[in-house]
Amino acid sequence: MPVSNSCDCPNPPGGRAVCESYQVALCIIENGVARQECHTPPGAVDPVLLINWSISAISGTYRDSAAQIELPDLQMLLGNFFQRDSGETLTFALTSEILNEVQMLIIQLVAEAEEQQQQKQRYQY
Repeated sequence: MPVSNSCDCPNPPGGRAVCESYQVALCIIENGVARQECHTPPGAVDPVLLINWSISAISGTYRDSAAQIELPDLQMLLGNFFQRDSGETLTFALTSEILNEVQMLIIQLVAEAEEQQQQKQRYQY
């Protein structure tokens, strides 16, 4: 049985987006109608490019491939649900590769924030 990447569509109307394991699955609800999409990520090994591509695909808006990634961006990607500025509501499933990159970047950002906090505390004394 082939492995797939999928996400359930919100009810109503329900449904399911089923994609290949290497694709990001999107289920977009617009005017009460579900539209399923499968997006193939670029063959990039750069995590920043891959995460920015994911944010762009989910938000439906352009995002520079080198844009700085903030913690709220990563939290959105872990949420599997998004409301676009256009009013469309969508659910999504990231690929395991993208999800791993998101998790690694969160760990890195948290470690950097903790280090900055420790440095501030050292200088206060």
